[in-house]
Amino acid sequence: MSKELYEYPLKTDHLYDMFEIVGFLSEEVKDNLNKVKSIYRSDTYNGDNFYLVMEQKDGTVLIAEGFKGYNDSEKLYIRWIFKLEKILEENTQN
Repeated sequence: MSKELYEYPLKTDHLYDMFEIVGFLSEEVKDNLNKVKSIYRSDTYNGDNFYLVMEQKDGTVLIAEGFKGYNDSEKLYIRWIFKLEKILEENTQN
């Protein structure tokens, strides 16, 4: 379960740093992160995990799931990132 979303101003370089645990950052992910205009964050109640909702300049939405570093570190890492895409057109006949 997560708490509510709040605005999370974050520089692109810091987003890149969150992928450190993976060992690399693909050009596709970098490309998408460079297009982000606003970020919102929600923390889980235990405080170990978090979610980022990122809106790109064209309205596309990215969702990332991350966690707090080991040994009580304050460093944050992103484990998964998803790009939301429309897969079904709305029925405009009704």
